Amino acid sequence: MEPKRFVLDSLYKTHQAWFDCHVTSIRDVLHYYGTNISPYMCFGIGGGINFNYIPVNVTVKCNNPPVKLPFWVIMGSNVTYVDICHEFNITPHVYRFTNKDVAWEQTKKFIDNKQPVLIDVVDLFLYKKEIGPLNDMPFLKNLFDQIQVPEFIDFITSGSKNLVIGYDDIKESAIIIYTIFLAPIEIPISLLKKLRSEEKACPPVFNETVVFDVPEKSLPIDYLITKGITKCCLRMMDNNMYTQDTDGRKYSQGLKGIKQFFSDLETMSDIIPDKDMLKKTFFVSSMLSRGFANRWGAYRFPFGKFLQESAKINGNKTFNSIGANYLGLSEKWTLLMDIIGAKVLAENFDFVNDSDTKKLLQNIIDEEERNISLLYKEIQ
Repeated sequence: MEPKRFVLDSLYKTHQAWFDCHVTSIRDVLHYYGTNISPYMCFGIGGGINFNYIPVNVTVKCNNPPVKLPFWVIMGSNVTYVDICHEFNITPHVYRFTNKDVAWEQTKKFIDNKQPVLIDVVDLFLYKKEIGPLNDMPFLKNLFDQIQVPEFIDFITSGSKNLVIGYDDIKESAIIIYTIFLAPIEIPISLLKKLRSEEKACPPVFNETVVFDVPEKSLPIDYLITKGITKCCLRMMDNNMYTQDTDGRKYSQGLKGIKQFFSDLETMSDIIPDKDMLKKTFFVSSMLSRGFANRWGAYRFPFGKFLQESAKINGNKTFNSIGANYLGLSEKWTLLMDIIGAKVLAENFDFVNDSDTKKLLQNIIDEEERNISLLYKEIQ
């Protein structure tokens, strides 16, 4: 069989860069199959904001070496590609290959069949020490120049969903949509395979290969908006404890998660006395939350945009005003993370040792409770 280059060209034209890999990927898949929708709308319909807090007294296992790390995780949202697929009646077909070469050959077959392929990879910018010379990959060099990963991070901490939309047999390259880039990028197949089989990642990267059956028509958008908001409200207001499937880690979510996280912040340096580990675990938590790292204020910014777009669709002016509230709340979350981050880098671990920070924490809690109450009342 002759070597060839094959790319799903339309995805070059319709991709929109966004800072959440699950939302970006499914929004691009929807657009590819004929449903034009914004990333904000896709995010909100998938369930929007939440707040997960996995306390520090639990452990996360790494594959290689088999060690345990103290780990607290804060996440402003837990919308997954599965959530979004469910709401839009998309059927994902998930394959898990044990051999990375077989996985790549099957990926090529899907692309030949004009199907974009969703895969897991270790985040490129957290892999910079292993990649080597960047002269032939200026897109990576530019990314690393923009995102400064502190030198004290010595383990890989995050993965991301990416769409493979093409390949070039002669160049031995893969064409992928990497979430935050404005256009698809081309990387060596050898690097892609390495990113998919990293044993040092913590938590491990799941080796999934996914293609989709997308219906010609979805349910009415107004119905999907109400359903997404309802799901968000119920998660934020639920006071129960949940158990995460992977390692049986217990976490609290929603308003309860926020309050528990803020309470633990006041004594975090006592909970993690190892200052080097405290620096690492803060950065890891920030990156895993993503909404903090890209200054989205715990995902409150895109949720506010979703509500304002919803108001334009259904004429609900209250959605517009609550959306504005969330935009303001995102700025306060971002300010809080800036304060804590600066203290971490300065090795000052008294995160809540002044009246202004305490007032900020209380203000965030008050606004979170008020906003979700107003929103829930509106959909009743």
